[in-house]
Amino acid sequence: MTERPRLLIITDQEPRADLGYAQRVAAVHAGLERVGEVRGVWFDNHDTIDAIGAELIAGGYERVPVTPARSGRDVPTWLISPLPRAARFRRAEALPARVARAVDAGVDLIWCSRARSYEAAGGSRLGRGAGPDGADVPVVVDFVDLFDRFIDVRWADVTLPEPTQVPARLLDAVDRRRWRTLQERICAARATVVSNPGDVAHLAARGRQTTLIPNGYPNVDPRVPEPGGPFTMVFVGSLRYEPNQEAVIGLATEILPAVRRRVADARLVVVGAGADQLPASVHAPGVEFLGRLESLDDVYASADVAVAPLRFGGGTSIKVVEAFARAVPLVASTFAADGFGATAGEHLLIADDPTGFADHVISLAEDPARGVALAAAARRRFDEHHQWAVAEAKVADLVTHTLAGHPVVPLV
Repeated sequence: MTERPRLLIITDQEPRADLGYAQRVAAVHAGLERVGEVRGVWFDNHDTIDAIGAELIAGGYERVPVTPARSGRDVPTWLISPLPRAARFRRAEALPARVARAVDAGVDLIWCSRARSYEAAGGSRLGRGAGPDGADVPVVVDFVDLFDRFIDVRWADVTLPEPTQVPARLLDAVDRRRWRTLQERICAARATVVSNPGDVAHLAARGRQTTLIPNGYPNVDPRVPEPGGPFTMVFVGSLRYEPNQEAVIGLATEILPAVRRRVADARLVVVGAGADQLPASVHAPGVEFLGRLESLDDVYASADVAVAPLRFGGGTSIKVVEAFARAVPLVASTFAADGFGATAGEHLLIADDPTGFADHVISLAEDPARGVALAAAARRRFDEHHQWAVAEAKVADLVTHTLAGHPVVPLV
């Protein structure tokens, strides 16, 4: 019997089913398991390890604690570094050695989740000469997000920044160049993956090939709505993530008040850790913060509409496909809906300004049957295109091709 390939995943997020990006890492792990035996090195800055983390360690993962280098006191060293801020870490010296030890134990392919995992684990040295007879071990880098594009979109509508925005704008301008340099350097040497068709085009414009593996969601049962109760808008996402912070501020201070002028009992339920990082203005009438929850079943059972007014971000928004999977009517921005092939008016409603967004939410409150039809069509699209099983199969195909010496899977 032929021995199964030995695969190593290096990630800055442990694979788990209850967080957006962590779901993608979990899908990658499952896809790798279709092909071979999987071990992992995962690094983070958490103080403690929960039950999921302990289970991963028992199952073959090794955890390396690191400290992000993002505070003001790190600016001088960042200025002389070639790396963008989010790709730098303090007290991460142990990581390359731990990875090298895992590689020396025998590995046929290395998968890095995000460019910063690749860099922190050794970058261009990763896998070099580590195969049989000194051959290189192939490496796949899942960018997930292209952060130069993320920065472009963040500032796209800002012609003249406010005085308080100038430092951030200048720092982002440097990071944008550094991200682009890093991404192109990786593309030139490794097989790469992105989650959004727009990212494929972004790299293709620079003569770089990549493989598209879209985000998905577990195959959950569609929600069973709870009858009665107030009209409920639901937003799910980490509030430590800047695009989500901006979205919730807009929902609480502009969109919800406009909805409540027509739907008096309307409320906004926000699920996700980090509410303490939002301004006091978000604690407005009708807004409820639930923190991070182990299960979203009850939240979505009480939801009349999911909302995703994201103005910028990276990759594709898992909160969109989550609403599709749970058969909850969705109102989203053009940016949030990008990359899913969904049609406005058939699978969801789209608006990019607070007034239009509120009008769409009000229309669903006044015509629930329309929401039911949208949610049913969205669920059908999810069943056909967006289950994590689809992504897992694409991961397995890419790994199989790469091990065979063909690192880029045709986009279909």
